[in-house]
Amino acid sequence: METRKYGSPLGENISSRKGVWKGKKAQMALALAVSLWIGGMGSVEVAHADADEFGIYLDDEMAGAPLTVLNASNDEEQYIRNDAAVTQAKTGTGAELIEKSGKALTIAGGNWRDYSGIMGGVRSTTAGDITGYTLNLSNLKFEGNFGLYQGEIVGAYALEDGDVYKNTVILDGVTVKDSPVALYGGHVDSDADTGNAHHNTVSIKNSNLWSAVAGGYTAANDDNGIGTGSANDNEVTIENSNVQTMVLEIGGVCGGAIDSDDGKTAINNTVNLKNALIGGPVWGGMNLQIDGSSVDLVTGNTLNLAGANKIGEFDYQLYIDNAKNSDDPEVAAIAAMTPAQIKEVIESWSPEMSMITEGRVQNFEKINLLEGTWGTPVLTLSGANGIMKNMDGTKAVIDASKLKFTNPEDVQNGATMNLIHCEDEASLTATLDNTAMDEQKYNVNPLAGIAVDAAVKGSFALTEKNLTYTASNQANKLTFTDVEWKDSGALLNHKTTLSNVSFDGAAVDTSNIKFTNIEELAANKKMTLVSDFGNSVGTITGTKYKVGSTLEGDGKASLVGKDLIFTAETGTAQPQTHNTVMGATASMAALSAGNDFVGTATDGLSMGSNTGTDGLATFANMGGGSITQETGSHVTSHTWNAILALGHQNVKKSGTTEYGAFFEYGTGNYSTFDGDVRGDGSMHYTGGGLLGKWTSPRKDYIEGSIRLGSIKDDASNVLTDGTNTYGYNTSAGYYGFHLGYGKLFDYSGGRSLDVYGKFFYNHRNGVSFDAGGHYDLDAINSQILRLGTRYSMQTSDQWKWYGGLAYEYEFGGRATGTADGVAIRGAETKGSSLRAELGATITQPNSPWTVDLNLTAFAGKKRGVSGGVGLKYNF
Repeated sequence: METRKYGSPLGENISSRKGVWKGKKAQMALALAVSLWIGGMGSVEVAHADADEFGIYLDDEMAGAPLTVLNASNDEEQYIRNDAAVTQAKTGTGAELIEKSGKALTIAGGNWRDYSGIMGGVRSTTAGDITGYTLNLSNLKFEGNFGLYQGEIVGAYALEDGDVYKNTVILDGVTVKDSPVALYGGHVDSDADTGNAHHNTVSIKNSNLWSAVAGGYTAANDDNGIGTGSANDNEVTIENSNVQTMVLEIGGVCGGAIDSDDGKTAINNTVNLKNALIGGPVWGGMNLQIDGSSVDLVTGNTLNLAGANKIGEFDYQLYIDNAKNSDDPEVAAIAAMTPAQIKEVIESWSPEMSMITEGRVQNFEKINLLEGTWGTPVLTLSGANGIMKNMDGTKAVIDASKLKFTNPEDVQNGATMNLIHCEDEASLTATLDNTAMDEQKYNVNPLAGIAVDAAVKGSFALTEKNLTYTASNQANKLTFTDVEWKDSGALLNHKTTLSNVSFDGAAVDTSNIKFTNIEELAANKKMTLVSDFGNSVGTITGTKYKVGSTLEGDGKASLVGKDLIFTAETGTAQPQTHNTVMGATASMAALSAGNDFVGTATDGLSMGSNTGTDGLATFANMGGGSITQETGSHVTSHTWNAILALGHQNVKKSGTTEYGAFFEYGTGNYSTFDGDVRGDGSMHYTGGGLLGKWTSPRKDYIEGSIRLGSIKDDASNVLTDGTNTYGYNTSAGYYGFHLGYGKLFDYSGGRSLDVYGKFFYNHRNGVSFDAGGHYDLDAINSQILRLGTRYSMQTSDQWKWYGGLAYEYEFGGRATGTADGVAIRGAETKGSSLRAELGATITQPNSPWTVDLNLTAFAGKKRGVSGGVGLKYNF
């Protein structure tokens, strides 16, 4: 074979290095151009890249005018080579895809070809540290000429003396094909005499790469072959990605890589793998001079594994697939070969070359298994070696005690699975740090309304080929809340649902059980909560049950044979259902407040002084109040009422007759109180009616009215099933009447006394609604007898004062109903109350307007105050 020269991205002609083509480094470099070695192909010479004064690298002799993007750190401005190079992107303009901000360089998108390197930061002409640079690549593809080393993707690069530290490379959705690249968080070049690469980070997600990967890499100096420095405390994370690693000197994934035989270290590095496919070895620390016996490559290096990872032989098919994309006729020979033939050629070069194409995991002090999926190994190894601590066969330490399963409910109680599995000739040269896994508690809801608290634990066993785990998956407690009642069959069939979890000895909690899909529960009605529960049950908590927002009763669970059975022993309406009938009494309280407004209209229209010359008068009254009604519990209503009436008066010797019509409206809100349970709602009514009054010459009078309309109730936060709160809207018709008899006694000085008795009757129709159950509220009848007096006195032509006292007795007012067919505890307003009133009538001379101010107070069964302002107009 002929001597060949290969170009590095930063100007190094590797054919001029000391010890040309000797040792592992040269052999790995040859692997980059395997297509040129197979089949006796002719020589190929590629001109190396030269650096300009700004540290921007280009190679016009490479096909396609290569693109180099980097951030200069020699106190110079940041540069992209030129627009022509940038627009080599096949998609987009290229320049629009690149963003530079401080020490951050971002390239998002594009299909980049024939680049010689992309670097977040570079120090090329002066010595000094380089730190804090970030290179962020996302949703892009790198392509090149088959077999040619494309270059490096580096967070920060130092050609001169100095440490490279705390730099970052982030790849997300990146593809590297056709030609391999080197990927480093930080790199100290062979032109430097000294320099460490430490605390650098590489993060790879959702990507497919043909790359060597190292958190930090320090090369050997070209002049003396001595390593420039150490590569410590670096970190590499690979997640949901495929990384084929037979490329460059490193030839694998490693936390830190050095090229040294003089005592430099590659320690305290971390590699994190999650759902990663690695086509090659994984190293904690790596030395390119494998005979460097004084080099520490193990201390503090850690491998963390999660998901399902595979580490194995290099994908030789990659050469074949990429060769198919080349127009070079000589490359066609590779496309015609088999993966086994390519593998044989590469491994024939030297034993060291075969090392980088196998699935070894080496130079880690600790290997931690952190997360896995039951049934799938966390790590599958293929190849000739497997896990080892050192080349001398020292055992690595594996710790899986902190392992958490992403699907703990699928863990099969008593079953065994492989957490690490070795295929082919791979083996585990390792020991266990802990032989048991920490308990993993979890909660699962196999069906609506059932919560299972369980725990996974188990033990490990290590063989030459496998790390196995034998599991215990035990339920500790089953909690039942809102579940569907089943007259037949089981709510949960344990043979088909969570059959892998043992329920034996688990506690059962039915203290908040609520059944749906049923309207009533008869005594001793049973259902199967869990079939094939097990041989024993732990503590059973709960002696009650509920059905939606309506029913409740005594009931309990018990183990009958192997089945968990619930028995409903009694059934009644829940206490909260009482709120619905209390809300109904609130609507009646609003109608009762309307009684007084009808009364004021009757009084106002009947007064001769309030009647116009043509016998017509109009009257309007509006006001509001707050009334608390005892119902066995109590309801507080805040109402606002209004009435508008038009009347006509006929005066005859036999008596005076007043009659008219009115429109009424009322609105308000209410709160129900039943112990600590409170409900809220609002209501309004609209209606009208007729009124009349006849007064004899002796001042005896008879009065009456009829009314009808519609009343609506909008309740909220009245009912709950423990999980949901319910309200409801109803609309019902109402009607009523009143009759009264009284006598007016006139005294001197404009004083008078009115003694009366009045009977008020109101009726509200029944309603039905659904709110966590079905409710039927019965019609309500209110029957009130009022006996009282009113004393009036005229203090001037304009002012007339009055005050009164009355006794009221409610005969009815009982609100009843059913909830899912079961009687609700009724609410009743029956009882006595005292009513006191105080008011004034204001009449202006020569004015058709009369103003009536009134205030009313109640005590007893009904208590509270109300007031209003009345206006009358005389035609």
